[in-house]
Amino acid sequence: MKEPTENQKRDHALFYVEGGDEGFSPERNKAVIASSIKKYNDHKKKQVKKYHEALDERVHAVATYLKSRFTESTNPNIFEKYFGRQYLAYLRGQKIKKILQKKFIGRKVYLPGD
Repeated sequence: MKEPTENQKRDHALFYVEGGDEGFSPERNKAVIASSIKKYNDHKKKQVKKYHEALDERVHAVATYLKSRFTESTNPNIFEKYFGRQYLAYLRGQKIKKILQKKFIGRKVYLPGD
């Protein structure tokens, strides 16, 4: 065993109590420490579980969003579902109207709805 350092010798002389406090039980002290460690570990497990559940929920939401975005781009009827048939037809008409107006700049052209 190593020889104690000067600091260890000084600390031992200042703080070591030979008999200990009255009513102090080393077994009870170990039990309290073990209980505290167990409570801490249980609390930590609950926190980790709660974090993973919240993370799973967010990951699921992102995955659902990305899947819906991918299917929207491949499904041409998604716009019809969003706007409705009549409004989608109106938007197509507006697009055609703008194209015709650009082609016939300066000419007097009658377009219905003007």
